[in-house]
Parts: sequence; C-alpha cells; structure tokens
Amino acid sequence: MGKKKNYKLSQSNLLEFKGRESDIGSGNLVFETDRGCIDFSRWNYIDRPVQSKVKTAVFAGREALVCDLYNAVVQLSHELTESTIRNLASAGCINLFEFLDAKYKQGVEINRIEQFDSRLIENIISWLKYRPAKRGDGTLSAGGARHHYFSIKSVLFYFVRTGRISKDIFPYAPFVNVNRSLEVTDIYSKSEFEKIMRFLWGEIALIRKGEYQGKDSHKLIVYALVIAAKTGRNTSSILSMQTDCVQSHPLSPDTHVLLTTYKNRGMNTSVQAMRSSVVLENMCSAHKDVGQLITEVLEITSSLRNESNLNDLFIYEHKGR
Repeated sequence: MGKKKNYKLSQSNLLEFKGRESDIGSGNLVFETDRGCIDFSRWNYIDRPVQSKVKTAVFAGREALVCDLYNAVVQLSHELTESTIRNLASAGCINLFEFLDAKYKQGVEINRIEQFDSRLIENIISWLKYRPAKRGDGTLSAGGARHHYFSIKSVLFYFVRTGRISKDIFPYAPFVNVNRSLEVTDIYSKSEFEKIMRFLWGEIALIRKGEYQGKDSHKLIVYALVIAAKTGRNTSSILSMQTDCVQSHPLSPDTHVLLTTYKNRGMNTSVQAMRSSVVLENMCSAHKDVGQLITEVLEITSSLRNESNLNDLFIYEHKGR
C-alpha cells in the first residue's frame, strides 16, 4: 500500500513581520486607527493614566508584554480590515489590560506572553462574565462578554502563530448558546436567493465572454460570492485559497472533488467533499462547475495579491458595487 496522501494545507500563511521602523526600539507605541490613536505605552502603568499623571502612577513592570501586544496589532493591521483592527486595538487590548490590572491588584503580575496558559484564559473568561456593566446595574451581557473575549483571543492568537503560546490553552465554545438570545438576520427566501444567483451567473457569463465592464477586483467579488454561495465557505477563506485547493477525491475520483480551505485567524483547515457538476447543476439552475470557478478566481487573485489586501478589497469594493 502506497503512502497516504496528505490533503491538508501546509501552514504558509504567516506573513513576515512588518513593524514600523520609527516605533521599534524607540518607546513610541502609538497605534493609529481610522478613528484616532491608541497609546500602548500608557499600559505600562496601572489603570492607564493620562500622560500628565504618569509620574505619579503605579508602574506595572510589563514593558515587554506591552511591546509584544503593540507589535502584534501592528502585524495584524497588514492582514485585517480597518474596522476589525480598530476593534482589536481598542476593545480587545483595553479589556485585556484592564484584566491584567485587576490581577496586579490581587498580587499576580503578568508581564510576559509566555505566562498565558489555559488557567489564565479561564480567568479572563470568568472576569468578563461577571464584569460590572458600564451602564446601569448588573454585569456585562453574555453577548458583550463573548465579543470582548474573541477580540482578546484574536490578538493572542498571533502568538499562537509565532509559536510562543499553545493553541490548546483556549477552551472550546466557552459561551454556549449565547446566539439564542440574540436577534438574527432573516435568511434570503428561495426566490430571493435564486434572483441573486441568476444575477451573479449573468455577470460571470459576461466575464467569460470578455464583455464585463468593470475592474478585476469587481470580477473577484462576483466569483467569491458565487463560490461562497455554492460551498458555504467564509469569503476570507475563499480569498486565501491555494492553487491546489481543488483535488480529486481519493476514493471517488470520477464523481467527487475535495475543496481544501484555510482560515487564517483560526488556523483551521477545512476539507469539503463535493459531488461533481451533475449535482451542482440543480443549484439555482447554475450549470457550472465549482472547480472551474475556483481556477478562474485564482487567476484573478494572482494578479491582485501584490496590489492590496484581498480581504480589504472584497469588503470595500463590494460596498461600492
């Protein structure tokens, strides 16, 4: 029996560190967002004092940790949208440092990334769940606690990618059934979905005929939406597909294919088995093969990768579309 083939993607998504030369080693830890600046250096002191009160504030002794978190946010800013990175730098880091302040006042000093383990993560979750609400009485809502936790987790996951902490320290589903208490957006009806798909396939027909009037980035959006609708994959995973993401199924090569995608932030690989175009033809009268679509979208993305961040491109171009 031959060697079993490995269909998982290799972890090659970690970008080279892109720090800001003026900040590294200079003590200037001011991170700029589209809605103002966040001065990380203030977190070297307990309770994040304003600059005028720094001299009388309590020094926390966590310069290395503050610098690491600042550099993580700088790195992530090259991969995420402006709104996402703003949330991580504000809600995520602010809540994390407020938790560290609370631990400091209890006599526990956390001053290195390597100190983060499963017990500390559980403490963060418990602290968020029972944290007093800023408005009114009571504690933070379950949805709010979960939002802050995942913001903190997204920042810390950068250090999972760099190998400084373990992925296993984060518990599985710490906020069970929170979604049941939230109002969700109604899904499209069958007729609405069919109208959307007919429009998208009409756009793809124009692209294939060379009659599409629009930029390559708009073509990418059309393909990404169709593939997302037909596979159920997240658009960020679709825009990160590799050239070998579609392969024949090892057990049923004549009737099935495998689609392998990778989610950068969660570091999760998904392998999805799909029947060939015979079944796909029944989806909203779309007589197309997903494998062909993916080949075409990869051709477009190869010409765009060096021009801009594809996730940003998808979000911002789609707003104008």
